[in-house]
Amino acid sequence: MKANTPFERGLVLCIAGAGLLLLGSCAERPRPVPAPAPTVAPAVAPPQAIVPSRPAADWRDRPATSGVWRWSRSGPLSISRFEDANFVRFSMTCDPAARTVTLRTYLTGGPQVAMVITTPGGRKVMAAVRDETELPLNYAVSLAANDPWLDQMAFARGRFMVEGPALPALYLPSWPEVSRVIEDCRQA
Repeated sequence: MKANTPFERGLVLCIAGAGLLLLGSCAERPRPVPAPAPTVAPAVAPPQAIVPSRPAADWRDRPATSGVWRWSRSGPLSISRFEDANFVRFSMTCDPAARTVTLRTYLTGGPQVAMVITTPGGRKVMAAVRDETELPLNYAVSLAANDPWLDQMAFARGRFMVEGPALPALYLPSWPEVSRVIEDCRQA
């Protein structure tokens, strides 16, 4: 058919355009390219640093270390121990004669290593010295009974964290046994 008038030419163009559209709709649509699978970086052990790296801002959201606090008295000493299945992980001992609270945990290293206590109020790095008076806890830090850092631990809004070389972080609940030892020392 030969289009002679402008109307016929427009009609032929419309019919041809509609045919192309129909042919285009029959063609297979391109499939989306799948995203490459994420690669998992190999686990790298943290370096054995004297001072542990700064904890994540959300350390309080991590699961609490399993165990319970137990308070006892041994002569004049007031002692709270955090235990899991009869294994002591951390202890606080009040020596009323010296008016000190001694914090003990199991660490590895030389004669002096860092023990780090983190509370919602901050982070304190202390020099722990080798002390084998309460094995398996082999490192200790002594604080004066009126040290404000003890208040940070006692009123830690639920928990505080203890870290040190080769020690998986301990997320310890701030139960009444923590306050008991501190108060026993302050009232001595």
